[in-house]
Amino acid sequence: MSRYQILPADPTRDEQGMLGVLNRNLLHTTPERLKWNQAGGARWWLAREQESQTIVGICGLIPRRFSLAGKMVKAGVAIDLAVDQAHRGFGLATQLEKESLAAMQDLGYVLLYAVPNENSEPVLSKVGYRHLGALPRYTKIMRTQYQTDVFLPPQKLTRHLAKPLDWMLAKVSPERGFQRLPGWSVEMPARLDGRFDRLWEQAVSRHAVLGERTSAFLKWRYADAPEQAYKIFAVCNPDRELAGYVVYYLRENICRIADIFCRDEGASLHCLMSEFLKRARSEGVFSVTTRYLGNSLLARRLKHFGFSLRSGGASRVIVYQNPAANSAMPAAGVSVWYFLDGDNDI
Repeated sequence: MSRYQILPADPTRDEQGMLGVLNRNLLHTTPERLKWNQAGGARWWLAREQESQTIVGICGLIPRRFSLAGKMVKAGVAIDLAVDQAHRGFGLATQLEKESLAAMQDLGYVLLYAVPNENSEPVLSKVGYRHLGALPRYTKIMRTQYQTDVFLPPQKLTRHLAKPLDWMLAKVSPERGFQRLPGWSVEMPARLDGRFDRLWEQAVSRHAVLGERTSAFLKWRYADAPEQAYKIFAVCNPDRELAGYVVYYLRENICRIADIFCRDEGASLHCLMSEFLKRARSEGVFSVTTRYLGNSLLARRLKHFGFSLRSGGASRVIVYQNPAANSAMPAAGVSVWYFLDGDNDI
């Protein structure tokens, strides 16, 4: 008899065992996160040691919908591959991921993707995931307090220098000279209403490979997220329709952008970024940062507004296409994608 058994997991029945594996091997996970998901919940698989009946490994798939060249298809995000240290070396991680791949047919998934850590990437590559591209970080420094221990003199002198230096940073920042378009307004939407669906319908065709951004998805991903409090900043045209929005959260005086979505990459995106950066500066954040993989239009706009690429340590996006699926991926390559941090699972 095999020492281990690989089988589907039930987050309710197996909650304590699953949380134990996650908390021993990855970041702290709450019971709410195991059950947090649209479309009826994530699919999970577990590795159980036969003798002790202890759960010693898990992996999961979160359902996601994607637009591939204008056609909506089912996809999945590979998440939370973890095996306890004492049980590594027996191929459990590979067996778990093979089970998730085998489930693609029944689930109807055309595509799987992941942003793996250094431990899980070799396993996912072994079962057939391919490298899509790096997920580089773009950062804009807003105040001199950003990494003062590295770039500036001791604290007492820094306090005297901070105000004039911050004034100079603000004065030369590109958003400073932007004048809001006539009739346009900014908003912190209190709810995810039909305007978000209309924006999605208007903008989805601009991208060959794009994860769903309907109001229902945004509600699940951000408004109902159990482990992070997100905010949404939007710009509206004279008809009060959304021209674009930024989803973000604040942590340790750093503004972290999870998503940017606009009607177009011209006037709408320029207005959105100008107004959002003014807002961020008024809130006193030290820096604004995001990660982005995709066509060069957004990357160029970020650089225009003073974001710089941070060197080293970029995460990678990897993908697996269902070989039996009828829906073909658009032309391969990063340039057809539009992928930000919010497209990942956390």
